Amino acid sequence: MVRVFQTFATDKQLLKLSSDLVLEKAQIYYPKPTDPDYLRRSDAPWVRRFAKSGGKVVISGNTRMKTNPHERLAFVEEGVVVIFFENSWNQWGYFHKCSLLLHWWPMVVKQMKTAKPGSFWHIPATWPKTENAKLRSVPNHDLKLEKMQRQIADQSRVRAERAAKRKEQETDDLFKAADRRERSQNGATKTAEAG
Repeated sequence: MVRVFQTFATDKQLLKLSSDLVLEKAQIYYPKPTDPDYLRRSDAPWVRRFAKSGGKVVISGNTRMKTNPHERLAFVEEGVVVIFFENSWNQWGYFHKCSLLLHWWPMVVKQMKTAKPGSFWHIPATWPKTENAKLRSVPNHDLKLEKMQRQIADQSRVRAERAAKRKEQETDDLFKAADRRERSQNGATKTAEAG
């Protein structure tokens, strides 16, 4: 797909938008297995190489990168803006993918120029009719870790609430038991008086 956009980049309309952009394949930054920074099945090394060579933005259909901790960290630490496609992108054919990216290209270029370094964005899997459509910002931090940290922080509060509730129930149970005893003693007294 990069080749398609490299070809389109010579078009007058696209040059107006993105004449200062250089489109490259990520593959040219992949380390070889003999390189010291090579990590099997990891995108972090090429991300770091790309950033060191002056790369600022990655457009990727690999949405797993945003949930893979060391790859996500590489993007954030290197200040690379990442523009992802929605998960449904993976089920689409080549022409559908190219046409969606071409349709969104003006908004992608605008976002590339204004995005905060290390931020993540999604290209929606829709065909907006206006040029005011926007890419969707997505978190660049670990949502699972954040949830676990919130749960840990909430544990002491939750434990205290549960303990207070148990104590309240025990107190209620104590008073209810006393009331039952009193009622049964009153009932026994009434029965003895009646007899």
